[in-house]
Amino acid sequence: MASLLKICWMRRDKTVPEVVCLWHFYLLYATKNYGTIIMKNNNGVFLYGRIVCELLLWFVGFFSGERYNSLLDEKFLKKPENDLYLELEECSANLLDTLGRFKRHWDYECSDFNRELFGRRLFSGLRDAYDADVFEIADFGNRCCQLWHQLPSDIDQLEPFQTLIYGDDQLSWGDEKQARMLYEKAFAFYDNSNFAL
Repeated sequence: MASLLKICWMRRDKTVPEVVCLWHFYLLYATKNYGTIIMKNNNGVFLYGRIVCELLLWFVGFFSGERYNSLLDEKFLKKPENDLYLELEECSANLLDTLGRFKRHWDYECSDFNRELFGRRLFSGLRDAYDADVFEIADFGNRCCQLWHQLPSDIDQLEPFQTLIYGDDQLSWGDEKQARMLYEKAFAFYDNSNFAL
């Protein structure tokens, strides 16, 4: 386990914070199945997918914690008896503590990964970040690459998720228009989906 942590630590570069590599290590090696991030309770109710998407978008810096915390507050007010929501409210200002508490909770949940719903929610958040036009396209692409490294290995090579790792390749030869077209195509991937956000 220590050697895996060392490898992960050696992988980092100046564009990816240490936290990203450590979180990647945490997800890929410390959990049996990344799909536990998207949880389903024993009654088959999809529970935390939207919160996880917001947490990942906060984690790579697309949004501040305000968007995540607003969603968490909304969920907590609807279900104050939910122990996870209460625990997350207690640490909501601290990203690393929040990640750790999610991790501990994930280890004990009955889980089911719904790729389409996860993708729809994640790309909806990415579209919001893109449309806000806060980031230069190169910075947006760099953050998408960081996000791609956090994805479950069983979906990272599928579209539209794969676009997150190669979307900014076009910028290497100055083709911003093509890069934007790839991202916009990825955002539209779930537009005709029947899943509600």
